Amino acid sequence: MKNKMEMSFFIVLTISTLFLFFFSQVGTYAYEVLLSHGAGYAQGTKVGTVDISGLSSDEAEEKVSNAILDWKQEPTFTLEYSEFHQTLDNHIFDFDVKKTMKKVQDGKQNPITVSVNDTIFGEVVSSLGLDNLDITGLKNDLVSTATMLDKSERSINLISYVQPEVPESVLLVSTEYSGLSSKSDLKKFINDFPELTIFSQKKFSVSKLLRDNNIEMTNESMNVLSFLLYELILQTNFDIVERQISVNKPDSIDLGYEALVIPNEIDFSFINPNQDEFQLKFENKNNQLVVSLFGQPFYYDYKVKTTSIESYQPKTIVQYSPLLSKGQKQIKEYGSEGYRVKVIKEIYGPDGVQIDSREVSTDFYAPVFKVVEVSTIDEINNPSDEENNQKNIDENNKENNGDGEAGNGSEDERNQGNEGSEPEDEEEGDLFDIPGKEIPEK
Repeated sequence: MKNKMEMSFFIVLTISTLFLFFFSQVGTYAYEVLLSHGAGYAQGTKVGTVDISGLSSDEAEEKVSNAILDWKQEPTFTLEYSEFHQTLDNHIFDFDVKKTMKKVQDGKQNPITVSVNDTIFGEVVSSLGLDNLDITGLKNDLVSTATMLDKSERSINLISYVQPEVPESVLLVSTEYSGLSSKSDLKKFINDFPELTIFSQKKFSVSKLLRDNNIEMTNESMNVLSFLLYELILQTNFDIVERQISVNKPDSIDLGYEALVIPNEIDFSFINPNQDEFQLKFENKNNQLVVSLFGQPFYYDYKVKTTSIESYQPKTIVQYSPLLSKGQKQIKEYGSEGYRVKVIKEIYGPDGVQIDSREVSTDFYAPVFKVVEVSTIDEINNPSDEENNQKNIDENNKENNGDGEAGNGSEDERNQGNEGSEPEDEEEGDLFDIPGKEIPEK
C-alpha cells in the first residue's frame, strides 16, 4: 500500500513538472508570435533589404512578397566573359516567402529563402557555350546575392568559374612585316619598346606614343607600325577611334590595312573596351617585324577579309617639249593604279557558327597620272591633247573631292578622310585607257 502511494505521488510530481516546463516554453513562443508580432516586429528587423519594423506578420509577408515582385522586374546580374555580356533574368530565382517569415528573428537582417530554377538556369548555361563551367559554384554565388534582394547591378566574371582556370595571358593574334632589314628606326623601336600595355577602357594613340617617348621615325616606318597595329586589332573587339588613309596607295602597306599617321596632324587610335589589359609585343625574327597581342582569350572569334577589290589604271597626261624631235616620246612619270577595297569583319561564336558580319571600311585610292613628254611639233598635229589633259585633271579632282567612303572613323561607320569616291567609267582618248578590273578576294 505504501509503495502504491509513493508511485502515485511520483507520477503526479512528474506530470506537474512537465506541465510547468512546456507551459513556460510554449507560453513564451505564443507571446512572441501572437502578442509581439501582433503589435509589430522589433525595430531594425529586415528581410533582405526590406524593413518590416513595426509590421504584423501578415503585413510583413505582404511587403516582402511585393518587394520580390518589384525586384524581379529589373535585371540585377550580368554574366561576362571577355567581351561577351549577357543579362540574367531575375525570374530565374524562386522565393519561398512563407518559409522565410517563419525564420525571421527580431531586430536582425534576415536572408530570404531562395533557390534557382534549374530548368531556366540550365538553358542559360547551355547558351554560354563554355566548357568545364563550375555550375554549382556559379549557382551558389547567385543565390547568396539574391537572398538580400539587393537592387544594385552586379557583373559576374565567368572566367573565375571555368575549370581549370583560364590562363591570365595567351597569344591571341599576330602579324608580321618582312621589310625590316632596311628600317633601322623600326629596329631601334623594337629594342627600346619590346612590350607595350593596352590598358582597359583607355585610348591607345600612335602619335601620343611616339611624342611622349621622343621616338623618331621616318614617315614610312611610322606608317608601317600603324598599319601592323591596325591589322592586328581588326581581329579583336577593340573600337577604332581615328583612322585615315592616303590619297594614293603606299607601296609598303597591304591594301585595306593602311592607318595613316602624320605627327601633330593625323593620328591612328583605338580603345580597349574590355575589363582586362592586353600586351603588345614586338620582335625581330630574322629581319621580320612580328607584332603579337597577348591577353585573356576572347569569347568570340574575329576574322577579317578584304572584298570587292577593284583597280583603276592611271590616265596619261601629255606634255610638250621643244627639246624632243618629232615623234619622240619620253616618260616622266609612270603613274600607278588606283584601288577600291572593302574590309569585312566576320564574328563567330564559341561553337564556330558565324553570328555577324559587318563592314569595317571602304577605302579608295586615286590612280597617279602617267606623264609623257612628246615633241612640240606633235602638238600641231594633235591639238586635242591639251583639252584631254585638262579633262583628265578635272575629272580626277572631282573624284578626289567627292563623297569619300574611306578614311577615318570607327567600325560600323563610313570612314571619311581626304580620299575621293569611287571613279566613274572613263572614256578612251589618245593615250588614255582606264578599264576597271576585278582583283580576286583575299
